[in-house]
Amino acid sequence: MSRLPRALARLILSALLACLPASFAARAQGADEFDQAYQAELRTESDALRARVARLSPAVQAQNKQVAQAILAGDWPVAERLGADMARLDPANADIRHFQGRLLALQKRYAPAIEKFDEAIALDAGNRWFLVSKAGAQADAGDLAGALRSAQTLCERFPDWSIGHNLRAALLDGLDRAPEALAAYERAIAANPASAQIRVNQGMLLRRLGRLADARDAFDAALRLQPDYARAQAELDSLPAR
Repeated sequence: MSRLPRALARLILSALLACLPASFAARAQGADEFDQAYQAELRTESDALRARVARLSPAVQAQNKQVAQAILAGDWPVAERLGADMARLDPANADIRHFQGRLLALQKRYAPAIEKFDEAIALDAGNRWFLVSKAGAQADAGDLAGALRSAQTLCERFPDWSIGHNLRAALLDGLDRAPEALAAYERAIAANPASAQIRVNQGMLLRRLGRLADARDAFDAALRLQPDYARAQAELDSLPAR
């Protein structure tokens, strides 16, 4: 089995950043990792999450602030205890279950994390990032086949979301199923939002397959979508001269 593609690691990180405090996320994210499309998707989810947090009861909001402080201090046991308290106060809140799952996943406790993600998905099947987080935890636990099943569910529920198809493509690549991965990248390219990052991921796979001309076309396409995307330019520059 090939090493899990960097594209998947970036996507998993994006799901994490969407649900951590902004100050923590800013330190974790490299400026050149995500293209404009991914950044816009993350901002949309982050804004929506902030709006949902603002509608929490005062007691839960107070605990949410304490959780953020515990995370920034690296005090996972306190953060986990406060998260459990929040879940007891608001048992129907899917974001809290998702947050509990992220805390567990950060501690590499993947089995209970996946259980929390399943609880979040059951409470709110319309949140795409919950499935991204579940697939990420499964992949981190070494269960790429399970992660692929989660990604497939994501693509079936949200067939026009390019981010989901990109996740599925990266997992297929990680399972050494290159032809299916290339087909999944084509699905991602046909979906929305249009993403230079997805074109780069496609190009990297094409290069590993020895299809250098096609890889160059993919990197060029990425730069047409976002001329200032440094990662695309770096990958293009790494190709042998024509």
